[in-house]
Amino acid sequence: MTTSKMTDENKNIDKKNDVPNQVYVQLIDGTSAWVPTNVQKLSENEYLILPENEFDENNPKYLFEFIPGDIVALAQQTFQDGTIGLVCKQLLKPSNRPEKKYFDFLFKATLGNIEINRTTIDYYKIEIEKIKQQQSAGQYFYPAILTTIDQLEKCAL
Repeated sequence: MTTSKMTDENKNIDKKNDVPNQVYVQLIDGTSAWVPTNVQKLSENEYLILPENEFDENNPKYLFEFIPGDIVALAQQTFQDGTIGLVCKQLLKPSNRPEKKYFDFLFKATLGNIEINRTTIDYYKIEIEKIKQQQSAGQYFYPAILTTIDQLEKCAL
């Protein structure tokens, strides 16, 4: 389990803002979007993402950057329409959900944020095999995920 320290830009978020219980998390649903999610404040700029009806762990078309159970730091974000809101920006402690690594791989691979090397193959071996099995059973995955897996497998040769 890895834990990150808050960056300087995120440290004072509680002092700058009256933090609501609802903030935004990045979602990929064919495009990248920000969707509202509920959080619970734990300490200075440490927030627990609460269970959400929007989060469907059985639908690989809706990929959340952070999932229920993750502890995150928040940051201000200016959205495309010019409004400013608080977003989940940095993972401080991952959820203990058994599928956390699987969701992490899907999200990062879709954005092209997976390093193509032997270490990555070893780290995500179980998740890659699961995706390959699901795909062979007819499950849809974004093309970038399958491309990432192909690149990782070529790297292993």
